Amino acid sequence: MKKPFLFFLLPIITFAQDNIAIERWSVPQEIESIISYFPQGVNTPYISSDGNNLYFEADGQVYFVEKIDSNWSTPNIVQIKGNHYFTIPKISPNNKKLFLIKEENYRKNIFYIEREDKYHSWSEIKSCGEYVNNDSTTIEDYVLQNDSTLLLRIGFGIYYSNYEKTTNNWGPLIKNPDFYYDFYSGNFGGTFINPNYSKAYHTNLFMVWYIIDGHFIDFLKYVLVVRYKDFQNHFGQEYLLNINSDIDSIYSKKIPQMNYFALSPSLTKDGKTLFFAVNYADTTRIYSSKMLVDENGNIVGGIENYDSNIPIKYYLSQNYPNPFNPATTIKYSVPTEAHVTLKIYDILGRDIATLINEQKRPGAYEVNFNASNLPSGVYFYRIETTNFSQIKKLILIK
Repeated sequence: MKKPFLFFLLPIITFAQDNIAIERWSVPQEIESIISYFPQGVNTPYISSDGNNLYFEADGQVYFVEKIDSNWSTPNIVQIKGNHYFTIPKISPNNKKLFLIKEENYRKNIFYIEREDKYHSWSEIKSCGEYVNNDSTTIEDYVLQNDSTLLLRIGFGIYYSNYEKTTNNWGPLIKNPDFYYDFYSGNFGGTFINPNYSKAYHTNLFMVWYIIDGHFIDFLKYVLVVRYKDFQNHFGQEYLLNINSDIDSIYSKKIPQMNYFALSPSLTKDGKTLFFAVNYADTTRIYSSKMLVDENGNIVGGIENYDSNIPIKYYLSQNYPNPFNPATTIKYSVPTEAHVTLKIYDILGRDIATLINEQKRPGAYEVNFNASNLPSGVYFYRIETTNFSQIKKLILIK
């Protein structure tokens, strides 16, 4: 049996430029009451706007857990009248409408149930109508912007439908102009747009790399990303959330290849608590994370004695420029004092240069790499400390 090269423990996510989001989130915490009740895993978590109820699906039934004194209750089933197989539950901001997906004739249609408040029972199931559920649309995902507006991902674009009180139905689909960049088609159940409409969180496919037996292996997996409104008031390019590196660390201890998928982000109304799912080996677990730094670089309340000059996470940037000739710069950060090594490898996994091999105090650093003595080609650089390791690709073109 071949012994794997150590690099397989942590993949890289490749970007043409440095696409790490400014905002930072805490290490994810699993909601243990759910996995204790459903050891086989569940699907598609969605948090209520107040953060007190989390809805999800398991085996075609819809469940919820309630937060009581900082603890999550045992899962309770949502009583839906009739025998139905529903998935992708999402609760409206006022907690009075629960939307659901039902697959009919190989299509995913959207339904909903209503109630006056949490103490009343749910109504009969209702269809979102012919404009939303028709043979000419293939819904990839849906988002609850408010209690009377549905945002729908159809193909690569975003459309919206408003509830019309005069007809008691959902109106025609209208293309939303705010999404300048298209979404990846086929990623059902993975989009969340915050209530003030300034950020869009979703999952997307990215290339990841491993070195196994001295050979680079690449494949696609879903990761968590965020998009911000740009100067033209459109949702712009994707930025990778730092949570992905935490997920890497969690699952690299258990498996030889990092073939997990991060799914279904949703946030509380204040935008400070994020919920999402991680699927591995046909088991989906639900996690939550607290915002530490917002998209403007401001420290979020609740973090005491925080020095803004000290990074809160390990971080390795994409080298710039890339491609390069013959020199390029690599930036990295360490949140605590650690011995740091930063090495360059060729496509066969051979160590060809050591840029850093020393003790570093907490802080942000950069190092220059001059490849004037190397031929054109694809190379890789790896940072390693006691608690962190990551690999990224650089391209030398002469």
